[in-house]
Amino acid sequence: MYAVDRGDPRRDGHLRSADFFDAEKYPHVTFRSTKVDDHGDGEFTLEGELTVRETTRPVTLKGEYLGSQASPWGDTRVGF
Repeated sequence: MYAVDRGDPRRDGHLRSADFFDAEKYPHVTFRSTKVDDHGDGEFTLEGELTVRETTRPVTLKGEYLGSQASPWGDTRVGF
């Protein structure tokens, strides 16, 4: 099931419908990274393949490392 939750049930249902994601027929959106470039100062570029409705396209995402901290469950959480 798509985790589409924008806080408006009507809009969320429309996004899950065949007009957009067609979540019933295509229940998964996937991203597979192929390359990460560290530009320093916490900035990076992530390249990969995004698949939506069985169509795969190359995408490049720009990101910024925002820090990490221990969670109450004993693991480390990282923000980007």
